[in-house]
Amino acid sequence: MTDLSSVPLSNERTTTPPINTPQEVGQVSHGSSPVKAATTVFDQTKQDQWARTVYKGYHSEISPEDMITKLCPPAEDKNFWDNFSNLLKDDGNVPDLNTKKALPVDRADADKLKDNTKNPESPRQPEDKIAIPIIEFLNEISDFISIKSPSTQSYTLRFMRRGSKAPLDHPVKTECRPDVVVYRKYRHSKFTTEKLSWSHLEGTAEVKSSKKSIEISQGQAAAYTAYHLQARPDRVSVTGAWFDHDKFSIIHTDACRIYHTKPIPYATPDKKGKQKADPPRSKRLLCAYVWSLYHPNLDPTLFNSMNKLVPDFTWRRQNGELLRGLGIKFAVKALGRRTTILFNSNAEIVLKEQYIYPDRRFLEWDLLNKIHGSGVFPGVVRLEEQENGLVKRGTENISVEHEGMIRCKSRICMKDKGTPLLKVKKLLIVLKVLYDLLEVILKLHECRGILHRDISAGNILVRGEDDNPNEHIQYDDDSTRYAQDLGDMCFIDCMLKGLDDKSEDAEPDTSGAFPATDNERFRSPLLLADFDSGEDVKDNGEKEPLPRTGTPVFTARMVRNKTCYPAGDDQRSPGPPGVHKRIRRCYKKWHPARVEAYVDVQKEFVTVPDDTKVPGYQHRPGYDAESVFWFLVYWGMLAKPT
Repeated sequence: MTDLSSVPLSNERTTTPPINTPQEVGQVSHGSSPVKAATTVFDQTKQDQWARTVYKGYHSEISPEDMITKLCPPAEDKNFWDNFSNLLKDDGNVPDLNTKKALPVDRADADKLKDNTKNPESPRQPEDKIAIPIIEFLNEISDFISIKSPSTQSYTLRFMRRGSKAPLDHPVKTECRPDVVVYRKYRHSKFTTEKLSWSHLEGTAEVKSSKKSIEISQGQAAAYTAYHLQARPDRVSVTGAWFDHDKFSIIHTDACRIYHTKPIPYATPDKKGKQKADPPRSKRLLCAYVWSLYHPNLDPTLFNSMNKLVPDFTWRRQNGELLRGLGIKFAVKALGRRTTILFNSNAEIVLKEQYIYPDRRFLEWDLLNKIHGSGVFPGVVRLEEQENGLVKRGTENISVEHEGMIRCKSRICMKDKGTPLLKVKKLLIVLKVLYDLLEVILKLHECRGILHRDISAGNILVRGEDDNPNEHIQYDDDSTRYAQDLGDMCFIDCMLKGLDDKSEDAEPDTSGAFPATDNERFRSPLLLADFDSGEDVKDNGEKEPLPRTGTPVFTARMVRNKTCYPAGDDQRSPGPPGVHKRIRRCYKKWHPARVEAYVDVQKEFVTVPDDTKVPGYQHRPGYDAESVFWFLVYWGMLAKPT
C-alpha cells in the first residue's frame, strides 16, 4: 500500500527521466550523480575471464626504469646498487634456460619424482625448463637480500613451482593455480607448503605455455595479481611476474591500475653472438622485483597472521587496542573501489574497507552518521562511534594514483553483521523482509532525505543464519534509543498483529496499534547495508557529482536506460493485484494518511507532449523500490526450497 510509484513515464516519446513536479523540484537542492556507464560483467572465479577482461581494459605499460622506481624507491640513489655488485656483474650470469636440469616442484616431491621418472634429470613439464632456472636465480637474489635486510632476519622468501596445486582459501573461491608462488620460509617453523593459502602468498607468477598466446599468458599473470590483492587487504599493492624462455615482464597491481613492463630479454647478444647480460634491463629489474617483495606497500594498521594454517588479520585501533581474528567475509574486484569486508566471528564488529576518491560528494560514514544522528534508525547498519574515515600511514592518507586520479583507503567499523537475504529459502521470511525494506526506503527519504541507490543482493542482509533469522531480537535490548522523528514507521510483524482470525469479514485487532512500543514497531531481522552509492538529496555542496549507478541487474529500468520508455514500449509490467480487504483495513489503522494519499487507479504511464521541458536526472525512492522488485525476481530464479 505504500506509494513508492515511479515518476510518470512517457509512452509517446523518449524523454530524460524524471519529469518532476514543481513541488518535488523544490525539495531537492542538487541534481543526482550521473548514471555510470555499464562495465563488463564476468565470473570472478574464472581465470580466463579475468585474463580477457582485466588485461585488455586496465593495463598500462611502463618502462623498466619506471617499474624499478615504483617497486624500489631507494634505487633512485645510484649508491643503492653497490649492494648488488656481485649479482650485477656483467659476466653473462643470467638464468641458463638451456639447462637440462629439472628440480622437483618442491622437496616433498623429490622421492615421487625419482620413483615415477626413468630419467629424473628430465623436466616433468615443458614449462619446468623455463621455470626452474628462473626460480633458482630469484632464490639466489632472495637469499642475498634477506642477509642485507635486518627486518627480515626471521624468514627468507622462497620462489616455488606449484604445478597443479592451487593455493587454498581464496575469498571468491577461485581454484586458479599460479605456476610460481612466493612464500615466507621461517627459520624455525614446521609450516608445510602443502597447505599454502592465498593469504600466505607474497607474490605470484605465470610461466608461458606453448599452448597459450603471449597475450593470454600475460593476462593470466595479471589475473593472479588481482586474485592476490583480494586475499591481502593488508597490502596496498602487490607485484607479480610473467616468464618466457627468453624474456620476462614484471607486473604491479593496485586499486587504480595494473602496470607492466614490455617483455624484456634476460640477456642480449654481443658482437660475437654470445649472450651478454644487460643489468639495467634485466638484472636490476629482477633485483628490484625481489626487493619489493621484502618491502611491500603495507597498511600499518592491519597485520597478517602468517604463522597460522589459514591466516587471519589483526586491526590496530588508534588507541593501540588490537582486534584479532578478522577473516575476509567478502571481496569484490581488486580494481576500482576494491571493497573488502572483514569480521570477527566472536564479536559483532564488521570492517568495510575501500579505495575511494577523497573528493567525492557523499561519504558513506557521513550518510550513516546522519541516518542515526538523532537515535537508532531501525533496519539500517550502525557505525561504531570512532575511527570511520580515511586510513592513514603516519599523517598521510594511504593512497594509490594513476594519471592524477587518486584513490584513498577508507575504513568504517560497523556494529551489525548479517547474512545475505539471497541465502534465505523461505518465501514468507523473504516477503516480510522486503516489505520492511520498502518501509526503510520510504522513511529514509522522508525523514532523512537519504536515497540508497544500490538496492541489490549483496546489500540486503538479515541477522542470524539463512532460514533462521533473528526475527524477535532487537539491536541491543529494551533500552535501545530509537530515533523519535520516524512518524508512523512500522514493520510488518507489528502491523499484522491481530490478524489471527482468518474469516474474511472479521475486523483486525488493532489494540496494539499506536501507541506501540518502539521494540514492537521496529521488530525485524532486516539490515540494509552499503550506502557507498547513497545520496543526500538535501545536500547543497559544491563538489562535482561522480557517476553512481548501483548494481546493473537490480537497477530500475529507467535509470539503466538513461531515458523514459519510448513510444510503443510493450514491456510494461501489469499493475499490482488488489489487497485483501482485511489487510487493507489493518493497514489503514496504522497508516490512515498513506491510504488517503494512495490512488488505486493511478496511471503508471502518462502521455507527455512533444514540447515538454524535462529537468535533468534526479534519483527517486521509486527507483529503489523497483530494485526491490528485481531482487525478488532474482531470488525466485535462484531459490531452491525443499
